[in-house]
Amino acid sequence: MFKINAEVLRVFPIKKANGQFGVTKFQDVLVTFKDDNDNWNELCLTCGHERVNDLEKLKMDDEVDIDFAIRSKEYNGKWYSNATVLKISKKKNSRSKKVKAVTETIDAGITDPEFK
Repeated sequence: MFKINAEVLRVFPIKKANGQFGVTKFQDVLVTFKDDNDNWNELCLTCGHERVNDLEKLKMDDEVDIDFAIRSKEYNGKWYSNATVLKISKKKNSRSKKVKAVTETIDAGITDPEFK
């Protein structure tokens, strides 16, 4: 399990999937946080089941504490990873310059060349 303090950049729409136990809801949240070297990082996390209700209370720029797990699965010879929220709680409402800059970049459709 990993723990970070982050700021919410975006809460994505709820997705539904039919599974073995009925309809399940999932929702992604994009956050930004500083690592141990003071570098800003963005991370998209998936909230499932009861965690979706926790996201209803969040909005852009909210500061949150997140406990999450990273899991990988192999499918047809390829590996896929997912960061899943175990717990998310709102700390306080703040707006950093970094969040504003990243948000404007996302809204403008500009992509980071590092990810191409």
